Amino acid sequence: MTNEEIWNIGLEERTDELSKLQSEYDRLDVECRKAEFERDMYARLRDVNNAMLYKQKFSEKYEKCARASEKLTKQKNALENEISVLKKEIYYINSLM
Repeated sequence: MTNEEIWNIGLEERTDELSKLQSEYDRLDVECRKAEFERDMYARLRDVNNAMLYKQKFSEKYEKCARASEKLTKQKNALENEISVLKKEIYYINSLM
């Protein structure tokens, strides 16, 4: 097997992986944006509604959404780093050809 054939195999593997990671990143991006919207919504509702029953409920929902948003953001950032590494690998392999 020639070097070029090996490079093509490596390139194909990384390109497939990049496609999968990009799809996952896009999904996570939507989930992050939804969680951020809900967090902001509950923050506003908590501040606007003075009734103690609602304020407590909105505070609880805000905290839950804030935790979800933080977790999703961390996952998204980690995935972003993986994508960046794969793009650099693909660029390098392409430069060999």
